[in-house]
Amino acid sequence: MKKAIATIIILLLVALSAGCESWDRMVKDFNASNNGLERTATVYDQNGNKIKTYKGKFDVEVNDYGNKVKFDLDGKRIMISNAVVIVEETRGAIMIYVIIGILILAAPFVWMEIAERRIQEWEKEK
Repeated sequence: MKKAIATIIILLLVALSAGCESWDRMVKDFNASNNGLERTATVYDQNGNKIKTYKGKFDVEVNDYGNKVKFDLDGKRIMISNAVVIVEETRGAIMIYVIIGILILAAPFVWMEIAERRIQEWEKEK
């Protein structure tokens, strides 16, 4: 009975959080800070002329004033000041979010199974 109630509660939490935008942002932020994301950063001057385009897997850091962008790409630190930088995520990274989301959502079920087995082992020892 306890297992059924716990399963229902977990399924409700998963259902409520799976389609939530804040959940998607949390998974994306986690992945970006730990692994970086496949992105394209295009730098423009103040007149809207394209200066350079960077492509690769990186995390972007912006200062508090919004006039400096910093990221590491291929082992090089890139700092851009006083320019317009448009950073777009490449579509290939979506599958990574799905995998991480599945792993995060499946973890409670694995923990419940491990706990249940340990309880059964403990009861057998008595």
